[in-house]
Amino acid sequence: MEKRIIRSMLEIGEYVKLDTKDMNYLDLEFSRAYGTIKQLHDNGHPINLNTFNVYNQVNGFKYSVDDIKPIDGDLVVALQKINKDKSVELEKHRIKQLADAGEFDKITDSINRLKKSSVGNVLDFSKLFDSQKAFVDRIKQGLPVDGLYLYNGKEYNNRQFIKFSYLIKYFGKSDYVVISGRPSVGKSSFALGLVNVFSKYGKRGLIFSLEMTNDQLIHRMAIAKSGITNSKLFDTTSKLSEEDYNRYISGLHEISLLPIKVVDKPPRDWVSMKQIIMEHKDEIDYVVIDHLALIGSFYPDEKESNNTLITNRVSRDIKSLANQIEKPFFVIAQPNRGVGGDKNRGKDLRYQELFMNDLRDSGAIEEDADKVILLYRHGDPNSDEVKAKEQIGRHDIVVKLDKHRAGSLGSVIYEFNASLNRWKEIEKE
Repeated sequence: MEKRIIRSMLEIGEYVKLDTKDMNYLDLEFSRAYGTIKQLHDNGHPINLNTFNVYNQVNGFKYSVDDIKPIDGDLVVALQKINKDKSVELEKHRIKQLADAGEFDKITDSINRLKKSSVGNVLDFSKLFDSQKAFVDRIKQGLPVDGLYLYNGKEYNNRQFIKFSYLIKYFGKSDYVVISGRPSVGKSSFALGLVNVFSKYGKRGLIFSLEMTNDQLIHRMAIAKSGITNSKLFDTTSKLSEEDYNRYISGLHEISLLPIKVVDKPPRDWVSMKQIIMEHKDEIDYVVIDHLALIGSFYPDEKESNNTLITNRVSRDIKSLANQIEKPFFVIAQPNRGVGGDKNRGKDLRYQELFMNDLRDSGAIEEDADKVILLYRHGDPNSDEVKAKEQIGRHDIVVKLDKHRAGSLGSVIYEFNASLNRWKEIEKE
């Protein structure tokens, strides 16, 4: 494992993350190899396998990592695991020495230290049975289980997502939900529509809007609430009427009462975003991130140009964080631009059906996500009917559930009124 960490540092330059002074049980050769990498950095040399090998030979130290694969994950976590594992082995060895010497009164402290180093708690199976039975009993009684609902079994607090609620059932308390679609298909608006329903059920959200300013975000929501379009607000030929003004302000007021927190000037690195989430985890019920591709690095000031690597690392950590704090995450992601290649040149790709493996940098997303929701336009873009709808800012959108861990798949067709950011379910043809 130590050699895999060294190889990973050489390939992706993450040596700056590691602080070895607190790692008491590190292998001596690993420490020397890490020192070589730090020396390369301090002297301004490129950090790669070739320079590492040259420095090793110059210093008379051979640490071969040529045929070793790098780790797939977070270096700090991997290093801490090595440190923990070695500390456990050392503690076990100390207990054996004390027992051999007959110093049984000193063993208790070592055993307590060993217990504290345990990775997780061990539960009796009966406790798992009790929790699962309580979960099923709630369902039997018609009570909602922990999670977010578009329909709570009693009354609809929305008219947009009735069919979709039958399909999705509910969003689990640790779900990682990915929403994707091409530009101008309404993925951000769709996510805000979900937020609006959750808010009506009293669920508290935390929103990171990396693509829009907070003013643009609240403006979109106010348009949907009030029904006052941009064309009315910014009509240069006629003044905004008192009635329309009052409707828009009333919509703004309604939004101000929603249990939503919006991060002001959100950071573009994941660790800073994660810190904000952790600081507010007891005040929220879910998190929205718009969107994944705009998270520029994992750590603050980290200069990492490999977008796929960043996306994969962030995606895995989002799922880990969702499990840790037991809050669902709704993350907007982009599809690959080149889907379909040359055969789609000149075509409107917004009308092309999307699949989960079309997600940009999708390796980790496909694996980590609990639910993947894909949006694309429905119909023939060359038909008169579709063209007529487009002229008035309306589009038929397929909302496709392409991954549903432990659930069924399917799709619902919507009419998306782009001028009002409103969604209406329509019958399939």
